[in-house]
Amino acid sequence: MKIAVQLSLFLLFRFYHLTQSANTTNSTYYYNQCAPTTCGSSILKWPFGLNTLCTSAYLTTSCEENTVYLTDEENPTIKYQILQNLTNEVYSNRSVRMVDTSLFGCGPIPEFQGKTENSGYEAQKWIMLGSLPYTAGEFRTGTFLNCSKEPSNDTLTRMTKAPCLECGETSNLCYFYDGYIDHIDSCRSFRVAIPVEQFGNFSGVGNLRRVLQQGFQVEWNGDCNICMERDVGRCGYVNQQRKNGDEYCFCRDGIHRDNCTDGVIVELDVVGTSPPKKHGKKQIGMIL
Repeated sequence: MKIAVQLSLFLLFRFYHLTQSANTTNSTYYYNQCAPTTCGSSILKWPFGLNTLCTSAYLTTSCEENTVYLTDEENPTIKYQILQNLTNEVYSNRSVRMVDTSLFGCGPIPEFQGKTENSGYEAQKWIMLGSLPYTAGEFRTGTFLNCSKEPSNDTLTRMTKAPCLECGETSNLCYFYDGYIDHIDSCRSFRVAIPVEQFGNFSGVGNLRRVLQQGFQVEWNGDCNICMERDVGRCGYVNQQRKNGDEYCFCRDGIHRDNCTDGVIVELDVVGTSPPKKHGKKQIGMIL
């Protein structure tokens, strides 16, 4: 009896394993995983899919009360709201406007958590969220500092006086730094996207926080657009290691390198691992 039970459990385990293996190697598995969904009037697909396989590296997409939000996985306490409906036209243009939700209201702004091991000074200047760079020439990163006392003279020489972003905080001293600065004693640093025409020049700006509430524009490359033209293919990753992976084109007949008619179907050698790396494609990533 004991042997029969053990045999039954073994056969059940084998059946489950084979079923899972068949699912993840089936030609339509990833195609189904990256099926577009909706959030209110927005279409969610790469690079803003709800499934992490169909979302740009470093990002998490969520839908709350018919509004699309993005979270930077390197700084999960900071959430961004997409300020326009994600339509097919937006995906074709590969650009969208968003805003840091902590700028809404009138309360304190959460301090940025600092540099990550994957980003340097240049990345902090030109990338605000995940791996999405600003629209070229329109925005760049600056750092506002809200200080309870004046920084050292050496630090002051690198900063300019600026309006305070918090409402009603008239006793604090506020400064602006051209780029990203990690930590200053007695100061809270807040990294924010600044329109280029106002970068470092705040004269005449009556309510800077209100200006920043208008958000900033980011863009992404067009490699996946070839795959997703006319809703033929669906773009995404073959595993959760998105930071180190490439995007592939998922089609009804399998996984392709570029588009559903390129004649190149990529086979998964082992269940749960990536196909061979592609060559000659620009990968979205941090600008170093």
